[in-house]
Amino acid sequence: MEDNGTPFGNKLQLYCERGFLLRISDSGVISGTDDNSDPYSGTKANSVIQIQLIISAHLELSSGDEIGTVKIRGIHSGLYVCFGENGKPSAKENPGLPGTTFREDFYGHSYNSYESKDYPGWMLGINKAGQAKNGTKTEAGKKSTKFLPIRL
Repeated sequence: MEDNGTPFGNKLQLYCERGFLLRISDSGVISGTDDNSDPYSGTKANSVIQIQLIISAHLELSSGDEIGTVKIRGIHSGLYVCFGENGKPSAKENPGLPGTTFREDFYGHSYNSYESKDYPGWMLGINKAGQAKNGTKTEAGKKSTKFLPIRL
């Protein structure tokens, strides 16, 4: 599949072991949502906001620039997950920026983690309140950094 000349891979949702789906808002905010109802499966959403939350949790993973690396893009927003130099995760339009490539590591029980290629040790994570964790405060193997890929 092609979108503006860029090849994309798997369409999925990333379910954090903390109980949230990773979402990328149109404004570039990375967070979690615990609303996993699917407007396309017959479940009725209660509002336009609920539909936006669901759709903003639909992601595409594309290959990064090295074997074992990926870029994470919000299907609805068109933005890529990115770490800034201060460790704060956000979403950016340009997939070539530093901090947009992640090493995908596989854990048992089908969970994956996503560590920044440009900032080793910084993991993508969601805290227990559903907010994106600063990469400088994450650890491999913790609930906040383990994601179950759910294909759409």
